[in-house]
Order: sequence, then C-alpha cells, then structure tokens
Amino acid sequence: MKELPSGKRFWDISWDRGEVEITSGACGKNGRSKEHWFRTPQERDAFIEEEIRKKLGSGYVEVDEVAPAAGPAAATQAKVRAWQSRIEPLARAVWTPVFRKGEHAGHGTLRGAMRLSAGESWPACPCCQRPLAPLLELDRRALPDSALRSDSLVQLFVCEVWSNGEPSSGDCILTGSLCREVSPSARPTKPPGEVAMPRDAEVVSLVDWKEHAELPFEPPLCAELDLESDETLLALVHGAGGHTDELDGFGAYAAYVEAKGLTPEYGPKLGGHPTFIQECTVPFSKLLFQLDARAPFNANFGDGGNGQILLKSDGTPTYFWSCS
Repeated sequence: MKELPSGKRFWDISWDRGEVEITSGACGKNGRSKEHWFRTPQERDAFIEEEIRKKLGSGYVEVDEVAPAAGPAAATQAKVRAWQSRIEPLARAVWTPVFRKGEHAGHGTLRGAMRLSAGESWPACPCCQRPLAPLLELDRRALPDSALRSDSLVQLFVCEVWSNGEPSSGDCILTGSLCREVSPSARPTKPPGEVAMPRDAEVVSLVDWKEHAELPFEPPLCAELDLESDETLLALVHGAGGHTDELDGFGAYAAYVEAKGLTPEYGPKLGGHPTFIQECTVPFSKLLFQLDARAPFNANFGDGGNGQILLKSDGTPTYFWSCS
C-alpha cells in the first residue's frame, strides 16, 4: 500500500496470476478499483514495477496496511450486471427423487406393477413381440411442480431382452419402448413371468422430492458471452465467488454456474433443464422426468446413458433416450 504524507488518500496494487487490481481513494472509504490482465508473468511484473515507481515518485510512501476492497471498474460492473440479468432468469426449480426399496405409498414405482385398463394385455415390443419390461410409473397428481401435474399416471416400458444376452434385433433398442398416460383407476398388474429385465433390477418406490435450482448446461448465449473481454468474463466469475482458467464464453459460464451452486443435474430429476447426452431428436416443450442407467433404474440404453420423459406442446408425454 502507498499513501501520501497527508494520510488522506491510499493507493494499492495486488495481483493473482494474470490479473492485477489497482485500488485507490480516500482513506476510510472503499475506493475504486481498476483491473488489468496480462498473458505472461513478465508483462505483469513489468507493469507492476512501473506503476509503483510512478506512485513513489509522486509522493506516496509504503505502509503496512491493506486497502479496502473495491469492485471492478464501473463499465465492467455494468456489463456484469447486464449478464447477470440475462443468466439468472434461466434458472429453474428442479426436484431430485428420494427412493426406497420395495413397494411404498408415494409418487411412483420402478420395476414394479403397472396399471392396465380393464381387458388390456401387457404391452409387447413392436420388434420382437416379447413383453416389455416395466421401468417407471409416475403419479402426476401431486407433483411438487404444479406445471407438471395432471390427473394421470405416466408409464414407461422398455424392451430389454438383449440385456440378458437373449437373441434380439438392434431395432429392439431403437424402438422397443412405450411411454404413455393411464388413468389412476386402472388395475395394478404385475409383469408377466416371461418379461426380460436386467438381473440386478428390483422394485423401488419414489417416496419424496428434494428441491433446488439449476441453470442449463450450455445456453445459446454462451456464444455471445464468448465475444466479451477477458476483463468482463473474470469479473463475472469472480463476482460470483468462482475461479476459472478458461477465458472463453463457455468456461466463464460454467464457472459462474458452479460458483452460484446452480450446476445442472445429470441424474434422475423432476423438471428443470434436461441434460441430453446426444442431441434431442423429438420436439418437446418441457422436461417431466429424467432417468439414467445407474441404480435404482438399472436400465441399459444401448450402453450407459440417460432417458427423458418429455412433455409435448399439448401436454402429452414422449420419450427420448441416448447412450454415452
């Protein structure tokens, strides 16, 4: 820190890797700061030495105090606020499921009985004609997100004859699934004995939800953010309490999302932003439920991966899966 003999003003210079911050103002006040960024340590050190030389030459003296904290320059602050006002509204509420082994009252079941209409036969794979395996039945009547509620159950059946090494066509993987809505008054029916399911599959109930919020993985505005200066990107990230070495739009956005505690869920969740492994090829308006290949689903999407039950514009469900 450097201070004029009058003791009325301060000047401070500090640095962290390629970032140098100069803070100055009246003693006892926060002052104002200006930030500079350098690509090499040599450029940074030369700049620091020159700035200190100039201040010492103008009458400032060194003291053992620390300058009050100050934010980025006003122009940079304005840009950061503008970006915050664009990013923050993208956050969505999301609920991660709480599972319990066995059949319990709650919001749905995995790998258990599925409700069938009176006189209806168990659904079969359109390719191999074997009975489809039950994967998920989700009760939409009391979901925590009112925008996702309806007076129906959503069911997801998949063909898994090939996951046990049984002869099957690749078409069973691509088209052997059924996603539909049924009435809650339909009759619970246990899967037929000949249904092929993964050997580690077991009945699990979805009994509760844990709410938090998330931002999308990579919104379109990342390309626009990439056009901003390093100064603005670093101020955006540092202002959120984060750090990043990747000074591009996506790196800054990812660091900002992590620092804000709004990282998107890649596993099972209700609502929020879908985290597609591959580009989604079905039209949809919002995510209803996301599931993945790991326990408790123990599903095989052609390999490890995830699936999404999506709602179309008319509110009906559709299913998309992808493997990693």
